[in-house]
Amino acid sequence: MDFEEYKKNNEIELRAVEEKLMEPASTRATLEGYTLYRIKKEIVETLLGEFGNKNEVESAIQLELPPGHVSFDLAFSVFKLGNVVGEKNLKTLVNRVVDILNKDTSSSRQPAEAIGPFVNFKIKDDVLIQSVLGNIKTLGLRYGESDGDEGSGGSSGKVALVEYSSTNIAKPIGVGHMRSTIIGQALANLFEATGFKTVIRHNYLGDWGTQFGKLAYAYELWGNEAMLEKDALRNLKDLYVRFHEEEEKDPALEEKGREYAKRLEDGDQELLELWAHFRRISIGGFKKTFDRLGVHFDTYLGESYFGASEGKDHLVELCLKEGIAQVDSETGAVVVEGLKGGEGKELPTFILRKKDGTTLYLSRDLAALKTRLELWHPDFALIVVGKEQELHFRQLFALAKKLGILQANTMAKHIDFGTVLADGKKMSTRKGSLVELEGLLEESVEKAKSILKKKNPELSDAMLKENAEVIGVGAIIYNDLRQSRERNISFDWERMLNFETGSAAYLQYTAVRIGSILEKVEKGDIYVEKLEPIERSLLIKLSFFPKVVIQASTQFAPHLLSTYLEELAQLFNSFYGLISVKDTKDHNHRRMRIQMISSVRTVIENGLRILNIRVPKKM
Repeated sequence: MDFEEYKKNNEIELRAVEEKLMEPASTRATLEGYTLYRIKKEIVETLLGEFGNKNEVESAIQLELPPGHVSFDLAFSVFKLGNVVGEKNLKTLVNRVVDILNKDTSSSRQPAEAIGPFVNFKIKDDVLIQSVLGNIKTLGLRYGESDGDEGSGGSSGKVALVEYSSTNIAKPIGVGHMRSTIIGQALANLFEATGFKTVIRHNYLGDWGTQFGKLAYAYELWGNEAMLEKDALRNLKDLYVRFHEEEEKDPALEEKGREYAKRLEDGDQELLELWAHFRRISIGGFKKTFDRLGVHFDTYLGESYFGASEGKDHLVELCLKEGIAQVDSETGAVVVEGLKGGEGKELPTFILRKKDGTTLYLSRDLAALKTRLELWHPDFALIVVGKEQELHFRQLFALAKKLGILQANTMAKHIDFGTVLADGKKMSTRKGSLVELEGLLEESVEKAKSILKKKNPELSDAMLKENAEVIGVGAIIYNDLRQSRERNISFDWERMLNFETGSAAYLQYTAVRIGSILEKVEKGDIYVEKLEPIERSLLIKLSFFPKVVIQASTQFAPHLLSTYLEELAQLFNSFYGLISVKDTKDHNHRRMRIQMISSVRTVIENGLRILNIRVPKKM
C-alpha cells in the first residue's frame, strides 16, 4: 500500500500544479506608478526630443542615490547614454543633458546640476511627500510589488520553476540543505512580488540511488519497526552512518549496497514498499521544520519519480543513438565525452549509466528536467544548489540543449551558494558530523528567549515563547540572506541576535519600536511641509524599495534587499535620535511625520516578509 500511496500522491501534486498554472494572473502595481519610475519617465520623455530610440534612452537612464557628500536627492550617469548617442566626451554630454532638463518646466524636479559625469537633482517637496507616502498608504502590504517591467519585457505573465531545498530523505534536514531552502524560498517570494504569473515551488527530493540500497540493506541487518516510531529520521541517519563505518572494515558491504540499489531500480516490490515507507516518514518530518521556517512547496516530486520511470533509460538510449554518448570499451558504462558547454569549452567526460544498468544523478536530472519542461513550460527554471555542483549543472544544461530538451525560450540557471562550515570544515552525513537544522533552530530560539527575558522581564510566558520563536527563526534566515549567497557562512550568535545592528533582530526591533511610538500618537496623514534633511533622506530611501525588490529578483540576490532594509532602519534610527515625533508642535507636520514613520514600518515589514521573516508583537 505504501508504494501505491506514493504514486497517488504524485498524481495529486501534479494536478494541483496544473490547476495553479490555470489560475488568472494577480493584478499588481505597475512600476510606472512608483515615484522613481514616474520621475524617470519624465526625464526620458524630455530627453527623447534630443536623443534617439526610446528603449535605448530608457535603459541608459538609471536613477541612483548620489554619494553622501553630494547634497542632491537623485543622480544618473551619462556614461551609457554616451554609448547610445555616440558622444565620447562625457563632460560635453552631461552639460548638454543638464541644459535640456533645465529648459523643461518640470512638475516634479528642481533644476539639475552636473557633477563629473553625473546629472544630479532634487525632487520638489510636495511631490516627494505626496507621491512616496501616497504610494505606501494606498498599497500598504503590497507596496514594493510590481509588474516587473523595467523596459526589458519584465516578468509579467511568465512562469518560474524554482527547485530548492532538495532534501535527502531518511535523515534530518542538515544545515547544508538549509541554505538551499532559505535562499530558494526568498527567490520564489521575490518572483511573486515582481510580476511572475505563476511560481512553482519544487522540492526535488534526494530519494533514489545507491544510498538507498545501502540504507535498505543496513535496515535489514540492524533495523526494526520500533526505530521508525520515534526519532525515525535520526535513527535512519544513524543506520546510514553505521553502514559506512562497517563498510570500511568489510568492503563486501559496498557491493551488497549496490545490489540492493539495482533491485530497487528494477522494481523489487518489497524494497519499494520499505523505501516508500521511509519517504513518507521523511516528508512528514521535513514539513514540521519547513512550517517553522514558513516554507511551503507545491510538489515533492523527487529523483524517484524519474529514477523509477523509463524516461531516463530512453534518454540514455537517445544519447547513444545520436552519437552524443558511447559505451566505454573498458568499463561498459555509457559515457559522454567532447560535449561543449555554454562558453564553447569542452566539458570533462561524464557517465550517464553504469555497467550494471543503474543510473546516476545526471541521467535522472536530465529526465527530471525534460519532464518538468514538458509539464509546466516555465520561462525560468532555477535550481538552487551549492556551488560544488557547478560542473554537474554545466554538463546537464549542455546535454539538455544538445538533445533539444532545453530551448532558447527557457532560461535554465544554477543558483549556486557557498557552504555552511562547522569549525572551518564542511559537514558530512556519512561521517556522522551532520548539524541538524532543527537543533540549530532550537538553539537560536533558546538564545533569543534568554535575551528577551533580560530586555523585557514583564513578558508573559506565552508571549515570551511566541516572540523567541519569531526572533530565533528570523536570526537563522537572515544570517543566510544578509550576505551574497556565493559566500560561505558560519554562525556568530552575538551578531545574529544583536538588537543594535546587522541582524533580523535589529530590523524586527526597529519595526516594533515604531509600532510602540504609533500606539502613543494620533493617526498620521499626508501634508505638504518643508522637509528637514533627515526627513528628505528617509523619503528618498523609501522611494527606492520597489527598485531594490526588482534588482534582488533579476539578479537572484536576496542580500540586496537585506542591505536596503538595514540602511533604511539606520536612517530611521538617526531620524528618531534627532526628531521627537510626538513633541512636534505643528499639527500638520506632526501628522506627516507619523505617516512617514508608519511608512518606514510598512516597508521594513514588507521587506522582511519577502525574505520570509516575521515581526514579533513585542520585544
